[in-house]
Amino acid sequence: MTGTPLLAIEGLSCSHAGQPAVRGLGLSLQPGELGCLLGPSGCGKTTLLRAIAGFHAPDGGRLSLRGKDARALPPEKRGLGFVFQDLALFPHLTVADNVAFGLHGLARDLRRARVLETLSLIGLDGLADRYPHELSGGQQQRVALARSLAPRPDLLLLDEPFSSLDADLRGRLRDDLRAVLKRLGIAALLVTHDQEEAFAFADTVGVMQAGVLLQWAPGFELYHRPATPFVASFVGEGRFLEARVLDGNRVATALGDLPVAAALPYAVGSPVRVLLRPDDLMPSDDEGIECEVRAVAFRGAESLHTLVLGDGTALTALFPSHQQREPGQRVRVKPDLAHVVVFPAAD
Repeated sequence: MTGTPLLAIEGLSCSHAGQPAVRGLGLSLQPGELGCLLGPSGCGKTTLLRAIAGFHAPDGGRLSLRGKDARALPPEKRGLGFVFQDLALFPHLTVADNVAFGLHGLARDLRRARVLETLSLIGLDGLADRYPHELSGGQQQRVALARSLAPRPDLLLLDEPFSSLDADLRGRLRDDLRAVLKRLGIAALLVTHDQEEAFAFADTVGVMQAGVLLQWAPGFELYHRPATPFVASFVGEGRFLEARVLDGNRVATALGDLPVAAALPYAVGSPVRVLLRPDDLMPSDDEGIECEVRAVAFRGAESLHTLVLGDGTALTALFPSHQQREPGQRVRVKPDLAHVVVFPAAD
């Protein structure tokens, strides 16, 4: 994506009661792009979202919307939609009146048409005259989303809006919202701690730790080319395998010598760690490294096997479920790594 970013943040810092909550953070979001902030509780995700919305004053840094400095603008002048975790619906107003709340600038007939169009987009046809207490939890959440979408903002901020729903409803609403946002060309920034939700919803995902944005990239990049050991361990499943740097851009591991695509910034002989995802190991009948199956978790089409090598190293591997082994069995595995990710040895 090119052109002026819809949202541009540079060196942003925020604090709570004198304690740093966001530290020197930078990212950008293009028009129509769906982004997500992913990280553990307390890492600064919601503080950053509130700073973008204008609910929290930054200590320093730049925050631009549509190419203009937004820090001095109050929330209502920023042209954003915001969906809170607690919905904040008005119980005494109908669904239609809740959705129309931010449409005072439109003529009455145009306002009604926009409300009905938005309710239809979000899957609430026929519910305009009901009250929030007459709706299910999932329908109430859709009303909150419709209210934020009705003014057609160019950026929607979402603070864990699906967390109170069960897994099936959460997945369906997430996918429906993504489709609506793409159809309307509205950008969004979602805050969540759920990796599956982040990857299913967003074009670009940022991983945060202790107020620092460690990586801002597509989900595929985060999974296969994590920038730090924290990103590697937080995103997806994986284990670190001790290794040693060889010449010729190779590393020696208990699984054999592995080639590395780029030049390594470590001296030959240096101890390092190699990231192994469960899908980096394949079962093999007559070649590879022998190991013992310690545990098996059935996952439908695949089974996650915990394996132990002869030196005691524990790894995980995904086998097709029809090739599932039993604990105590001996199996052979061989590496199948498209990208060998190398980190310094642990301190």
